[in-house]
Amino acid sequence: MYYVKKKSQYNLLSSSMESLGSRATSASPYSSENTSSSAVPTPSPYSQPNSTFEGLSPTPAIPSNTDYPGPHAFQVSFQQSSTAKSATWTYSPLLKKLYCQIAKTCPIQIKLSSSPPHGSIIRAMPIYKKAEHVTEVVKRCPNHELGRDFNDGQVAPASHLI
Repeated sequence: MYYVKKKSQYNLLSSSMESLGSRATSASPYSSENTSSSAVPTPSPYSQPNSTFEGLSPTPAIPSNTDYPGPHAFQVSFQQSSTAKSATWTYSPLLKKLYCQIAKTCPIQIKLSSSPPHGSIIRAMPIYKKAEHVTEVVKRCPNHELGRDFNDGQVAPASHLI
């Protein structure tokens, strides 16, 4: 009796699945009868983005802090400042650190061995060097954050570095 009951349950389940399957295939939006010109077009992988930011890859959660010149031999360098007293920036190649005065420009030199693909973009982001702090946002020091000299009339919060 137990075997028959199981078999009848199986037959009932099987017939239910068949009826669902026939309904699902007839009403499927992917069937050939439902395809129309109003479907969302698939962009070509070779097409250029319409906007500068449309084709950007997302920024990773943990930024890389290792040098990688890549196929174009990418290099970033800084001019040596002329005199120590009037310098608005100083770069230490030994420490690989840039020291800048607040609200002063710092020219950056970017060198490539060959032209990058059309539409390439360079992103700059300050990060902490130590691995345990690399996910923390780099902020202004408290002295500059609280100072009114460079914060009045600014849209960004005072703690923002860039």
